[in-house]
Amino acid sequence: MAANKKSKKVTGEWIDQMVAATGQYIRLETSDGIRREGRLSGLRTRELKWEGEAVLILTEVELNGDPNDCVPLDRISIMELL
Repeated sequence: MAANKKSKKVTGEWIDQMVAATGQYIRLETSDGIRREGRLSGLRTRELKWEGEAVLILTEVELNGDPNDCVPLDRISIMELL
């Protein structure tokens, strides 16, 4: 896998790290400046057909075990483990 010039992470590595971080506490900031902290309790996905095979694409993070407390991934500008 190729590394992005702006990042030292291998493409897709951050997804594995986010999955592994489920259950840990995180801090995030959205693109409109809203800051949140809490336990990363789940990851929401949607299905995409890739080369005829169904794969899951991350779409949202769930905080604090509340299915109504989700932040769309495309709105997050900063996310850190605490």
